[in-house]
Amino acid sequence: MNRPTRARLWPLLALAVALAPFGASADPPSPELPIPLPVFPELRFPESTTYFLIGVRYPSLNQAVSLSEAEIDFTHWLVRRPGWSPLIEGLVTAGADVLLHNLPGGGLWAYEQGKSAVYASAGIPASVVVFPVPLTSGFTFAPFGPDKYPVLWDAFQRSRALVRLHEAGWEAQRDVLNRVERDAFFAHRPGYQNIAPAALNGIATWGELNACLDHPEDHGDCVRWSYDLHRPQQSILVLPGGQARYSDGLTQEERVELVRQRNLSLLLLLDPNLLGFGGFEARNPLDGQRLRGTATFRPVMTSFGDMFQLRMLAQEGKWNVELLLEDGANAKSALFPGVGAAVYRLPVSVLGRTLHVTAGGELWLQPQGQDFRTASVFPGAMLRGAASYPVQPWAELSLEALVKSPGWVLGEPDLGASFRIGGGLTLLLP
Repeated sequence: MNRPTRARLWPLLALAVALAPFGASADPPSPELPIPLPVFPELRFPESTTYFLIGVRYPSLNQAVSLSEAEIDFTHWLVRRPGWSPLIEGLVTAGADVLLHNLPGGGLWAYEQGKSAVYASAGIPASVVVFPVPLTSGFTFAPFGPDKYPVLWDAFQRSRALVRLHEAGWEAQRDVLNRVERDAFFAHRPGYQNIAPAALNGIATWGELNACLDHPEDHGDCVRWSYDLHRPQQSILVLPGGQARYSDGLTQEERVELVRQRNLSLLLLLDPNLLGFGGFEARNPLDGQRLRGTATFRPVMTSFGDMFQLRMLAQEGKWNVELLLEDGANAKSALFPGVGAAVYRLPVSVLGRTLHVTAGGELWLQPQGQDFRTASVFPGAMLRGAASYPVQPWAELSLEALVKSPGWVLGEPDLGASFRIGGGLTLLLP
């Protein structure tokens, strides 16, 4: 089947290239570097049983991504030395990032937590499995299969969560990368600190998709994603003595889809962060203040097909702004647009205290029922906010909340309507 063209989206790519940073910022380092610690209670709806997630041994996806983000940010802060040249600092940072990628809290760990969060959002019971190989991502969830919970698994498949499961690992890693790059930009950190995270994300994604094409018999996540994307009506429940799911291999159409995703993943290597630049500067023609900006353009697999996302960051004075333009595609249409905007850590005075407020939202049109073979659209929206209250010169207490309608959102594992609220601690490092 021929997929719809993306002609409408290429102007966004041109804009991303035009906004790509062509020189490192000369701004001084930010006086504080917020490091969110995700060891906090979080209440989520819906769950099979509503409970507080503490975020240490059984983190939610938001907590897991926050942990990976904090680990990378803290490591980058540690390796900065005034006497080091950018080359030495960049090499040391890259080495630390490669090491962290394979440790608990790193990229591989975030990958597994992305999948675990999808199981949890569907209420599928799981046991914890500790990896036996040293220096790996620690532990993951092993779900009890359809033979024990056929009703849950049947609903899991019909809601398209099964397709979401197979792309959730890459999605979690992409969310970590977005957060790390955003932190670095708003905190005026050197752009070359982002080279290794961006490279690891791009190379690992391309490598895994390529491995799935070379060895589909291994039934990797990308093979399962393409298989389940194209076969929503094929029951996940296997009768005794029946053929195991995925054992019949991929059709030509499913393999072509994997080739397409492998080729699209090469766009990850166009990331301006791979060049080590921190952003461009200009003068705001309205007020004459200095304006900093940067942009990234990335593809991502979704529960209904795929999506291109253009993220733009801008900073002027106290304003830290992120803008999002996105467009999704499935087998029937290449026009499922979305927009988003957010303001980060805006200082607001309340009763003589300065709070740092974050607020944002997204609007989208996505395929009805997250279906791969429909051109019908369904609107959706998400709102989120957070506030941080200073309790010490070096620490803040934080409260955050999110509410969303049904739909696919990067970093939110539930495809249905959901709500979460949580609190935590933020350290401010000099």
